[in-house]
Amino acid sequence: MTCATADPLVIEIVDTLEEHGLPRDAYQLGREFDPEALERFLESCSEGVEVRLEVRGIPLLVTPAGTRVYRDE
Repeated sequence: MTCATADPLVIEIVDTLEEHGLPRDAYQLGREFDPEALERFLESCSEGVEVRLEVRGIPLLVTPAGTRVYRDE
């Protein structure tokens, strides 16, 4: 997948994972979760929705406003 053809949400998730030490060749997003379904879900919801998921041990919080790593408090 190249950045020119990838969805903005996928690019954002990949960039976030890389910022936290997970190289692109260490996972395949399609095996971790369905990126297209996640994007459709976020587009259909209000701004207050949050989706928590984990990719190879890195916990992500994905919202319509962006993606970030979260830690349980």
